[in-house]
Amino acid sequence: MARRKKDKWNGIERRAPAMVLIAGDDAGANELLSRVLGSHGYRTVVASSVETATARATEQLPRAAVIDLSGGGIGASLQLLDWFRNHEDPRINRTRVIVVARSSSNRTFSFQSGADDYLQRPFHADDLVAAIDGALSVAHEDMPVRRRRLLDRTSTETPTPS
Repeated sequence: MARRKKDKWNGIERRAPAMVLIAGDDAGANELLSRVLGSHGYRTVVASSVETATARATEQLPRAAVIDLSGGGIGASLQLLDWFRNHEDPRINRTRVIVVARSSSNRTFSFQSGADDYLQRPFHADDLVAAIDGALSVAHEDMPVRRRRLLDRTSTETPTPS
């Protein structure tokens, strides 16, 4: 069902499969994530650095981004998250961003910085698909409430030993 021009967009992609930017510094993991998401109907574009990711996001205007730039810690992932959230173009700053990291130590800060979900490695492919589906199913105006709920849910879970 196509949306009419005067109808308000509710955040659900209807015309074409959603584009997902995969920004990761592990080429093998990027390829695997691209295949998994492709098998679930998503189109993907891959980047291996913050600079490449910002260029691809500007060109492709993805609906979601999976950020796993953890080669030097989580700093690069948070830098890219900050770029998305502070971009002047709403087609970019409304991109749903899922941060992937080795530990849960930056989970709270990631949500407070505007991450739409946070996955700790290792994770199951179904968890990634569910995170993207969940983020894309919520209207932009309702994302802060969703972030708070996810943060509340994760803060009540008991951490697993590292």
